[in-house]
Amino acid sequence: IVPYAPPAAIIGNKIQNVIPRDIAQFFVDGIQRAVEQGQVQVQEYEINIPNQGLQYREARISPINAEEVIAVVRDISERKRAEKALKHSQERYLNFIQHSQEGIYYMNCGKPIPLHLSHDEMTDLFYENAYIEECNDALTKMYGLSNAEMRGKKVIEFHSGAHFEQNRTSFKNLIKNNFQVINEETIEVDVNGKEHYYLNNGIGIIENNHLIGFWGTQFDITERKLAEEALRKSEAWANLIFDSTT
Repeated sequence: IVPYAPPAAIIGNKIQNVIPRDIAQFFVDGIQRAVEQGQVQVQEYEINIPNQGLQYREARISPINAEEVIAVVRDISERKRAEKALKHSQERYLNFIQHSQEGIYYMNCGKPIPLHLSHDEMTDLFYENAYIEECNDALTKMYGLSNAEMRGKKVIEFHSGAHFEQNRTSFKNLIKNNFQVINEETIEVDVNGKEHYYLNNGIGIIENNHLIGFWGTQFDITERKLAEEALRKSEAWANLIFDSTT
């Protein structure tokens, strides 16, 4: 409990006299609960130790009888620092995803898809059950939905319509390419039924020989595709006019 005090200074002394008052009260409360409930109390606390700085401890207080307890204290500083570092890293990662200009999402297959099935069978199961589990704001804007509305949406709702077979082929390409796709085009519909062209990159998540979902990113290339189509038509008209005058 008191790593910077010798045993002689602790034994027989009141806990309030040997450790900081706030931590002492923390222990007193834990002791009272252990005695009243007759159960082991597990508590974590912080303590500043000279030449070591802020340290983290875990105390397990076990009741013996109505007047006595046993307290076992262990150093959990490394674990707590690792947890804090992981949390900080996750926060930075999530912040990056949320503020990215590209749509980022995780599609859950709904039901794990066995890898031994044919490509058509896997694709059928995917479109029967897959839904958006995680996504950032950039993705939701592409479909005219809020983040809350987007989560839980079935993939079939976006991939259906006149271009459904083309979108099915895109998923089959994911399977054929060892569950990875790079710059795969899909034609999808937003909440108003308007068509959009997207460029997709993704990687499947495999567990126990089953596809359980995949992470993906997508860019809206609708303007570029429409410009290319306009240019193609313009060139076709120009060629037609040229041919008719020669």
